[in-house]
Amino acid sequence: MTAKAKPRAKGDISKAQDLVMATVNLISLEEHLAFTAMKTGEQDFYEIARNVRKLRIRCLRELVGEPRGELWCASKHVLSAMMRLLEVASKEDGKKCGEYLEAAFDLYKLFWLFREAGYEIKTAKPKIKAK
Repeated sequence: MTAKAKPRAKGDISKAQDLVMATVNLISLEEHLAFTAMKTGEQDFYEIARNVRKLRIRCLRELVGEPRGELWCASKHVLSAMMRLLEVASKEDGKKCGEYLEAAFDLYKLFWLFREAGYEIKTAKPKIKAK
């Protein structure tokens, strides 16, 4: 542990982990609002969904910044898929539940790899110096 790092209380999770879970739930909320708008025909739900999307974008941007290529979209989709697998796992028992939870956690780890890959490009130093 470095001098700058503060020990965390047992059970405490980092801000980034909290932000991931908030982002995941905002993605799910966007989906539910869109379906509610379609089922009810009430346009107000689309407006609410647009506002939720703006917040989700801010949260995701804080997590991944502006990564290269398709990592922005890949990050959003991997978190969305993780959330769906967690939902499915909550409806299963035993071995099947465990399989879905393991798959969700694999996607969670994949998100952190995407995040790291996106940050590497920002902090990488050029190997060829301009003359």
